[in-house]
Amino acid sequence: MKILQLCPDYPPYVRGGGAQTYRILADEWKREGHEVEVIASVPSALANEQAAVSDGGECDFFRLIGAPERLREASYFMPMQAGELLRLRRTLKVKAAVSDRIVIHGIMETMPLLSLLMLRRYSGRILLVDHAVSTAEHTTLLRLLSRILYRTIGKLAVGRNVNILVFGDRSRQEFISYFGKKHAPSISVVPLGIDVTGFGECYRRAMERESQLSKWLYSYVRPNCPFILSVGRNVRTKGFDVLIRSFSETVKRHPDAVLLIAGDAAAHTNELKRLAEELHLADRIHFMGRVTEEEKVFLMAKCSLLVIPSLKEGYGLNAVEADILGVPVVATRTGAHEQILHGSRSCLFVQPGSEAELTTSLIEMLSRPRLPSEFGKDEAARFDMRELSRKYLDTFSGR
Repeated sequence: MKILQLCPDYPPYVRGGGAQTYRILADEWKREGHEVEVIASVPSALANEQAAVSDGGECDFFRLIGAPERLREASYFMPMQAGELLRLRRTLKVKAAVSDRIVIHGIMETMPLLSLLMLRRYSGRILLVDHAVSTAEHTTLLRLLSRILYRTIGKLAVGRNVNILVFGDRSRQEFISYFGKKHAPSISVVPLGIDVTGFGECYRRAMERESQLSKWLYSYVRPNCPFILSVGRNVRTKGFDVLIRSFSETVKRHPDAVLLIAGDAAAHTNELKRLAEELHLADRIHFMGRVTEEEKVFLMAKCSLLVIPSLKEGYGLNAVEADILGVPVVATRTGAHEQILHGSRSCLFVQPGSEAELTTSLIEMLSRPRLPSEFGKDEAARFDMRELSRKYLDTFSGR
C-alpha cells in the first residue's frame, strides 16, 4: 500500500512528542511493507538554522513564515510563503493521485488544513488524525476563533467522506459538535503510543549505566535527596512558572527537595531562571537543558515524583512513559493525562494553573513512600505503536 503522510512538524526541525510520533508511524508502516512518503511544514527560522529545505530525501519540507514564540504558542497557524504554497499544490497533485491512503495529522495547523482543502476530491482515501489541544483549553478568544474555524473552513475541508481519528471520547464529542452527528460513524478513538520496544531497550541501557548516570545525577542532587522532575521544552504552555512557585511553598515542608527541569531551552528559560532567583531557589532548581533519551528514562526511574504542569496539552507522551515505568505523577487535567494515567498506582490530578492545588499535591506525594520503578509490560502493551499503527489503517475498513 502507498501511504502519503502529512504532518505539521517532523524531525530534524522539530523534536517534540508529535514529531516523534509521526516518525514512529512512518517507520512502522514501512516495517510492515507499506511504501510511505512524508510531507511536513517547518517555520523558516528553524529551517534556516539547520539546513536548506529541499525536495526528496526522507521528507519533503515546506516553509512557513516565522512568527514570534508567544504567537506560535497561542496558535499553530502561520502563513505559508507563496512559492511554497504553489509547490505544495503541485506536490500533492502528483503524490495524492498515486496514494492508496492519505494520513493528515491535525486540522488547526496551516499545512494540514491547506492540504485537506486541496485534496477534497480524494476524501475517501483520507484519514484525518487529530491529537491537538482541545479548544476547551484555549483562552476565551482563541476558543471562539477555533470553533468558528472548525465549523466553517474546517467543515468544508473535512467534507462527508473523510475518516477522522482522535485520542479520546472527549475529542470525539467535540468533533461531533463541530461537524454534526452525521460524521459520528466516521470518528474513531485510538490512543497515541510510543515505540515500546525502543523505550524498553532505552530503559535497559540506562539501568546498565546506573553507576555512570548516578554520578551525573549527583552533580545536581545529593545522594538520597528527594527530587522532583519535570520534562519539556521551556515554553509558557508547559506551566513551569506555576511549578516553580508551587515548589517554593513545597520546600517549606520538604526542605531537602530539589527540582530538575529537563528540556530544550527557549526564550522563556531566562524568565524562569529569574523567577527561581527571585524566590531564592536558584540553588534548588536546575535547568538541565536537553537530555538524551537514556538520561531522561534514568531521571524518570530515579525521581521521587514526575510533575506534568502543562497549562494545555495535546496527548502527553511523558505521561505514557511514566505510566509504563510506574513513576509517581502529579499532572494537570489537560490533554489525555487522566485517560492515560487512569488506574496508575500513584497519581494525583490538579487544575491547570492552580498553584494552590499543585502545592498541596506536591507535598502529599513527597510524603508518600516511593515504590521502585520497573518496566511494566502490561502497561507498555496498551501503548505499543506497532499495534496502534495498524489501527490507524483499520479505520478505513471500519474494523
